[in-house]
Amino acid sequence: QILGRPCANKPAAPRNCVDDLRGRVYTVSAAELTGNEDDYYRKIKMRCEGVSGKTCLTTFHGMDLTTDKLKGLVRKFSTLVEGNVDVRTVDGYHLRLFAIGFTRKRPNQ
Repeated sequence: QILGRPCANKPAAPRNCVDDLRGRVYTVSAAELTGNEDDYYRKIKMRCEGVSGKTCLTTFHGMDLTTDKLKGLVRKFSTLVEGNVDVRTVDGYHLRLFAIGFTRKRPNQ
């Protein structure tokens, strides 16, 4: 899917502009990727792994929530519980997982 056009200057040194594009992280709303407007609050990060002609080949780099959605989840008389863990998979990938949860409001509050 076409996300946009990245900008890269042609260097004067004997470098290739492909090297400037490789490794960049692009942030895109999930609503733009799926076409579903209900996913507007999810931000998907894509990392450029290579260039084929005028096309950047990207892989998934991470997901985040917009600040207005995250602040809207926090309610009065509830507790925010956050946790994170670093995981190394068998095939050598390093994952950092974040979880967020909220407690319910007590009946007498």
